[in-house]
Amino acid sequence: MARQKKTDVKAVRKVEPIALEMGKPIEGKSFQGETFEMFQTTHGIVFKVYGGYAIFVTPNNIALYDTLNDLIENQETYAKYTGEDRENFELNLSAITYVLNVPLFAFSNAEFTFKMAEEVVKFLQSTFETAMNEPLKEETKEDVAKNIEFEEAMRGIEHLQDALKEESKE
Repeated sequence: MARQKKTDVKAVRKVEPIALEMGKPIEGKSFQGETFEMFQTTHGIVFKVYGGYAIFVTPNNIALYDTLNDLIENQETYAKYTGEDRENFELNLSAITYVLNVPLFAFSNAEFTFKMAEEVVKFLQSTFETAMNEPLKEETKEDVAKNIEFEEAMRGIEHLQDALKEESKE
């Protein structure tokens, strides 16, 4: 009868759970700005502001993922832009980065926080009303993904409305 080797417990690597698995960066799939960088990973896209703030976006967040992915995939084309095309690209890039940086300054002033929240609620309510007035059609896989995203947004709105009501009572 063969004897089993004793395992050196100290030599066994303990694997710790990871709170957020972003995957490994994909070489050559990045875009750098003056104050940020974004890069594609095996699980999504990371938008990182120099100084320690980052957003991780998975492909099921279709609109944001596609926006960032477009910048990464087409950066060589964008780098060749001149004149009005260049100005339009830079304006678009500026708008994207301002929106992605909102959490950095949104909570610096309570009045501003609530104004931002109100604008988000107005937009989502308007989007909801428009969607409810659209005629029904056959659902696609993309529609299902958008529905999931929308439902999550609506739950967020309800939570935000409750918080706004509570805050206004105080």
